[in-house]
Amino acid sequence: LINEYEQFIRKIEKQHNHKTDDYEKRIEMLISKTHEQLKSIEDEFQERNSKQQSIINDQQKMIQVLKEEQHKIKASYEKQNYAVNEQCLREKNEIKAQFDLCMKNLEKNFNTLTSKKEQLERKLSYLNEQHKHELIECRLTYENSLKGLLSNDVRMDLENTIHSLKQQVVYLQQRIAFLQQELEQYIQVYGHRPLAQPLVIKTTNPE
Repeated sequence: LINEYEQFIRKIEKQHNHKTDDYEKRIEMLISKTHEQLKSIEDEFQERNSKQQSIINDQQKMIQVLKEEQHKIKASYEKQNYAVNEQCLREKNEIKAQFDLCMKNLEKNFNTLTSKKEQLERKLSYLNEQHKHELIECRLTYENSLKGLLSNDVRMDLENTIHSLKQQVVYLQQRIAFLQQELEQYIQVYGHRPLAQPLVIKTTNPE
């Protein structure tokens, strides 16, 4: 019985040892596979991390390049904008100066033409009045001459007076044509007729 018991015990121990060895081998294989998987995961993670870091570095470099380019473009734009503003200001001042000079010249020419027009109007008024007075004197002379018999001297004087009046009429017609031409030139320059000025009637020769 003792031998059988011992044999049974050895058999059980042997089976136990066999199972233990088998479990240990399985555990070792599982641990080995687990290590391999962890190693593979770690390698994959490192590879991905390296790629991501490379992408991040490239993006940062690109961002830096874009910032530098943006700074250059901004500086160039500000420089060009300043130059354009300065040029516009200079041109504006030049145009204003030319406009002021042109207005002064126009005002000067306008005043000159206005003064000349007034002189011509006064001259025309004087000639008209002189012509009226001469006609009145001629009529009075003619009426006085008709009161008596017309002598040769009176007739000659009357004819001379009529001839003189005809010459004065021709002269007045020429003056009127000249003044009309001056008026047309004034209208062409300023686009309107001169403002009406009060006429001063003079019976004596103008200075």
